[in-house]
Amino acid sequence: MTAINFTLEGSPQMIMSGRKGTTIRIHKPAVKARLDRDPRLQLYWKQRTRECRKIVDAECVKYAVIGGAERGGMRHWICEVATDADVYADGFDTREDMWRFFSRQYSEEQLGMMEFAVIGFALGGGR
Repeated sequence: MTAINFTLEGSPQMIMSGRKGTTIRIHKPAVKARLDRDPRLQLYWKQRTRECRKIVDAECVKYAVIGGAERGGMRHWICEVATDADVYADGFDTREDMWRFFSRQYSEEQLGMMEFAVIGFALGGGR
């Protein structure tokens, strides 16, 4: 089972309401392999803090690698490839909001070179 941590205000409410059904993280082949074997997820709020709490069990329903230099980087994905549904499912209202978030988290070089993964989830994945 794989744990995913959320720290942005409003994330637990968006997840539980169904507004947020994806998350974008740095692509890690080991995580992909683990999810291929066992798609169960545990979604947490502020892991490793006193505020930590489990939001819900879920199941991974999508793992798509995006970004990376050979794919034009994250700016290309956000501006040219992502659909409005992709942007909305990750909790953003606009592509500009999504870009602002990622550009605050990562350098321009990282956004151009690193591979990220869109992880889609459905609630209730505990077995």
